[in-house]
Amino acid sequence: MKKMLLAVAVGSTFIAAHASATAMKDRLAAMEKRTAYLEQRVQSQDQAINATGDNWFDKIELSGVIEIEASQTSADNANDTSDIKASTVELGIAGQVNDWINAEIVAKYEEETNNNGTLNIDTAKVTIANPDSQWFVNAGQFTLPFGVYETHMVSDPITLDLGEAGDSAIEFGFANDNFGASAYLFQGNHTTEIDNYGLALNASMENDAMSLNGHLGYINNLGESNGIVDADPAWFSAGNESAGWVLSTSLNISDFTLIGEYLAAAESFADADDEKPAA
Repeated sequence: MKKMLLAVAVGSTFIAAHASATAMKDRLAAMEKRTAYLEQRVQSQDQAINATGDNWFDKIELSGVIEIEASQTSADNANDTSDIKASTVELGIAGQVNDWINAEIVAKYEEETNNNGTLNIDTAKVTIANPDSQWFVNAGQFTLPFGVYETHMVSDPITLDLGEAGDSAIEFGFANDNFGASAYLFQGNHTTEIDNYGLALNASMENDAMSLNGHLGYINNLGESNGIVDADPAWFSAGNESAGWVLSTSLNISDFTLIGEYLAAAESFADADDEKPAA
């Protein structure tokens, strides 16, 4: 009787130990499977983060300009003057949102006198363009494509002082390696409706010896240029409009560059003693 009880007890213990070992193995196997799954998730997330980080830097472009001017002025019957100033400071950020959309922001500071100046958003533009096509659309605040104003001199060309115009606008156009054309619409400073517009044509040719670039621009109201808008109010009033046109060209041969630009009003301004400005 005792032997039988002992055998039953030993057998029960063996069965319990075997069941416990089996359960332990199952738990270890489940834990190993779970650990492998978590390691795979962590690895996948690391790869995604790394890929996103690389793409983020690839899609953002930073640019900047700092111009310092030093001057000495001597005039008859006046004291001599001299000055050093940060005439222009620009910081630009451009980002490729996706294959179709590019965004650009440019902040610009211009020192005037006595270390005073203004910081403005010079450009806030979105460009929509099909990467497989030559068509594009620009929308936002930007410098209108009227004139080129290229120079290798210290000061801006007089054509820029007369014709450069910046406004919130929308531009439709197309461009390839040798030719481009666009039309744009904007409200301006002297009206409450979008009734100002302009046209721009660009062409270029290049070979191993030289390159030639040309620009032809038209704007229906030259009175909307920055120079005229910021001038004496008597220079322009609503209804006193004059269209403007500009022709620009540049020729590059080896290390030499020849630049030419002519800009003029199509009609005289009655508010400015019938003057017909040109540069």
